[in-house]
Amino acid sequence: MKYTILLLMISFGAYAQSSKTLSGKVMDGSTKEPIPFANIQIKGTKFGTQANFDGFFSIKITQPSDSITVSMVGYLPQSQLIGSPATQNFIFLLTSTSVKLNEVKVTAYADPGKALWKKVIARKPYNNFDKFNNYQYEIYNKTEIDLKNVKHEKIRKGSMKELVYSAYQNLDSSNKSVMPLYFYETLSAFYHSKKPPIQIQNIKAKKTIGLETDKFIRQFDKYNERINIYENWNILYSNNFVSPISDVGVHYYKYEVLDTIMTDPSHRYFRMKFTPKRRNENTFVGEMWIEDDSYAVQKFDMYISQDVNMNFIKSVHFFQDFVPVLSDTMKAWMPKKSISEVEIESGPELIGLPFSSKNKKRENLSFTNTTTFDQVKINEEIRDSVLFESRYSKTDSAYLHKTESFWKSARLDSLNKPEVAIYQAVDSLKENKRFKRTVRLTTFLASGYWDFAHHTLRAGPYSSFLSRNLTEGWRTRFGLWTLEDFNKKINLNGYVAYGFADKRLKGGLGIKYLHSISPWVKTEFYAHKDYDMVTVNDDELDKDNIFNFAFRKPIPSYQIFIGELKLLHERQLTENWTMKTAVAYKSFDPVFHFVYQKNDGDEVPTPIDNLHQLYTTEATTDFRYAHNERTTILNYDKIHLSTPFPVLHVKYTLGFETTAKTFFNYNKVDVGIIQTFKLPPKGTFYYNLSMGKTFGTLPYILLHVPRGNEAYFLSSYAFNTMNPYEFADDRYASLLTRYSLGGFIFDKIPLLNKLDWRERMSANLYWGSMSAANKAYNSLNQIRTGTGNIPFAEAGVGIENIFHVFTVDAIWRLNHNDNPAISRFGIFTGLQLKF
Repeated sequence: MKYTILLLMISFGAYAQSSKTLSGKVMDGSTKEPIPFANIQIKGTKFGTQANFDGFFSIKITQPSDSITVSMVGYLPQSQLIGSPATQNFIFLLTSTSVKLNEVKVTAYADPGKALWKKVIARKPYNNFDKFNNYQYEIYNKTEIDLKNVKHEKIRKGSMKELVYSAYQNLDSSNKSVMPLYFYETLSAFYHSKKPPIQIQNIKAKKTIGLETDKFIRQFDKYNERINIYENWNILYSNNFVSPISDVGVHYYKYEVLDTIMTDPSHRYFRMKFTPKRRNENTFVGEMWIEDDSYAVQKFDMYISQDVNMNFIKSVHFFQDFVPVLSDTMKAWMPKKSISEVEIESGPELIGLPFSSKNKKRENLSFTNTTTFDQVKINEEIRDSVLFESRYSKTDSAYLHKTESFWKSARLDSLNKPEVAIYQAVDSLKENKRFKRTVRLTTFLASGYWDFAHHTLRAGPYSSFLSRNLTEGWRTRFGLWTLEDFNKKINLNGYVAYGFADKRLKGGLGIKYLHSISPWVKTEFYAHKDYDMVTVNDDELDKDNIFNFAFRKPIPSYQIFIGELKLLHERQLTENWTMKTAVAYKSFDPVFHFVYQKNDGDEVPTPIDNLHQLYTTEATTDFRYAHNERTTILNYDKIHLSTPFPVLHVKYTLGFETTAKTFFNYNKVDVGIIQTFKLPPKGTFYYNLSMGKTFGTLPYILLHVPRGNEAYFLSSYAFNTMNPYEFADDRYASLLTRYSLGGFIFDKIPLLNKLDWRERMSANLYWGSMSAANKAYNSLNQIRTGTGNIPFAEAGVGIENIFHVFTVDAIWRLNHNDNPAISRFGIFTGLQLKF
């Protein structure tokens, strides 16, 4: 027994000694400049990593080895012996293997760069991995958010900043000018197919630092853009960028072959530099390495051009290297590792003021994403079980609570010393009460919601706590929800509101039951009595805010007090199709003049039969098609974010009598299509086309009423120079459009191009008609019944991106100007946050 114990002690001691942390820096032996992304390999083991942007690396090994080797395309590999200490530091000075260009004849053309570019273009269809019918792979992503250019000597003693900075520096003091703020990891499976068209990323695991700010993790995804250099155009940060190997690249770039690199006597790469031909175009500047056998891109290292019109972003750096993959006789090059670093503007430039900070190193935020790709499978059939999955198809609890042992084996790239230090620093800060209070307050200000009762209840949003409108005067509102920690399937929600002018109490209660996240299945019931404040569009503010009143037109109020009982069922049918069915009982009490008469067939109505409050029961079925749409989940609702493809919807409504107060039976059919897509080189085009028909003789409130705008606050879903309830029809067609040029004109005007303003144009059309029966039935109301043969039209020009936030549009009403209550022209403002 004593020998067994002795053997275990010896084995443990040997293991402890073999656990070592190796760190160092890789530099060019001649220039002493750092070499980014050099490959680090521990001889005889599976351990390896890559140097960062500044040439630094750190790796922890638990297996014995006698040497560490550094390699990089264009340099001779170099090895050094590993000693016995547990912590060791290395300096690698690599020797370049570059050969002068005139020693290797690339082409007989007068312009070698253009000649090499042509060869790359010719081979694109063969080298682009998107040529495969389908492929799948695992993705491991690390995202780090830092505060850079920190001057530690200027940090105020006793401040929260000093607390966070010191906690990190005590663990890793290798870079005193950087203060990490956030870090998270994700492991996911990616599926791509041409037929049927499928592109899905299923998250398998996610590790966060465990703070309240974790709820913003999805907001950080916008800084992690993937680029396919083989595509002619790449949409990055809401802008179109022309690839350096685009088919039209020669019109945007100058190419220069810098040298050739011999990796062995029979294998070489061309190093090609590309620079923009003109300023203010959505281009890149950098270098790429081209394999001479296949003319495939083996690696690229590039920046977005400095003078590109981008909001909030100071610079973007992309690095990506590729490996060849084979399928039968087909060969292509797929990414192996991709790194992007996004630096955010600071100081006056953050709000679009043209005060250059190139010579001033101000503190600024930086987002670094490191993505590793592995386990590539080519032309294997994608299982049906993944087709229902979406980017956020699981509840957080399903993939957040993974053990540390799981992560150690699942990571496709090991954590370096600074990344490990972030986790350790946050763990120490979690016990600090002052730190926790600051995090909670920051979360509240950023999200608008306050979570309490051990994260089981949520109150808010504060944007609706105080508002004002013509009917209620000053209005206050308080809302409450239950969260996942209360019940993962059931959500209880409610709110109360009070208007100080109408002295009327409003409110609502609801319950949501989440049957399934994947596929998405939800049932909801709610009851409420309130004015029509809520919009159905996910990307639009409700009317219950102070801004809507501040920019209100000088017109009467067109609000309706609505009472509603509604049962709603929402279901995901396929990857692209969803369906909503609902049954609702509603009452309408308009604050404006509105009368109707009970339709009793043969009886002749008299003025005493005039009614104002309207009741109806409706059953609706709504089908929605959206391909490759990004979604998220908030308060147990699926929020639709974006897709470059058209979104189609078809809705059928059946109105029927149920009580003594419901007098009408009718049918409605509405169809529509909406899309926002990029128009190279810089433009974005938005359109919203819809049409429909109502069958039945009804009060005009139950017909189609095109959405007018009661405020000088611009809406993408309304006719901005049309008043609410100005038109009503039982047949209609409408088209809303907007073309944003992205600075195509302003970027060419001196001085003006420094403001990052962007120009845009809009044009909207509406056509409607009303049957003779509905015209006669609604004759007691002052309402336009149809546009006639000439559709209503409005057009405008505008400027967006003012101070990176504000928009201003001048819109003209082009016809139907005989209404004295309308304005033929208006200046509309708005808020818009985008890159």
